[in-house]
Amino acid sequence: MSAGEAARLAHAVRLVLLVQARSRFPHVYLGVALAMTVAVRLLARQHAELVVPALLLGEPGTLGVFLVAGQRFLERNERSATALLVTPLPSGTSIAALVIGTALVGTAAGAVLQGGVLGVDARLALLLPPLFLTVTLSGLLGYVLSGYFSEFTRFILGAVPPLFVYSLPFASHFGLVPPLALVWLPTQWSIAAFANLARPEPDLAAWSAECAALAAANAAGFQWAQHVFRTRIRGRLEVA
Repeated sequence: MSAGEAARLAHAVRLVLLVQARSRFPHVYLGVALAMTVAVRLLARQHAELVVPALLLGEPGTLGVFLVAGQRFLERNERSATALLVTPLPSGTSIAALVIGTALVGTAAGAVLQGGVLGVDARLALLLPPLFLTVTLSGLLGYVLSGYFSEFTRFILGAVPPLFVYSLPFASHFGLVPPLALVWLPTQWSIAAFANLARPEPDLAAWSAECAALAAANAAGFQWAQHVFRTRIRGRLEVA
């Protein structure tokens, strides 16, 4: 990525965060994270190593699915998304900005949760890469799914089956199925990384492998999102 492309991406991310801030979403979501932190400390502190990874996957981990899709539908309804067709901002930059902006909020919320429950230590720094990659992956999923629906209400219903699959690693985390049975699912790597970092002595080799697998899944998801834009979303913008 050239310096010019990086600058355009940074500016686009800033605009995404500005839109979210105008609705006070980051403030509310970080408040929810703080409330969850207090609840875990008061009600489930003795089970924190089990509860925190599940909350990380279930809350900030899946944030991107609905937030990215919702913001894309908002842009389409306001017709601001049609600017993609007449400005030099590449579609890949627009997709990345939506996903990264959302991931920054989700990662901050997850850091509040883990830091507030398990403490501020080296594990918190190690949490940032897999959590960020998990939220970006969910954002890419939300973007892809949004391309198959014309309205946000239909998207919500249509997203239920994919989200069910996306959430299957809860079963392995709570011992209902062996982890190897879900090794094909990227969110299994996510919850494995979160559980790894909830232990007093994380396995750094496993953490590296989990981050690498999530990065590869993101690369594939980004290519899929660009394909969906070219084949499904662009046509609707041109008609609009």
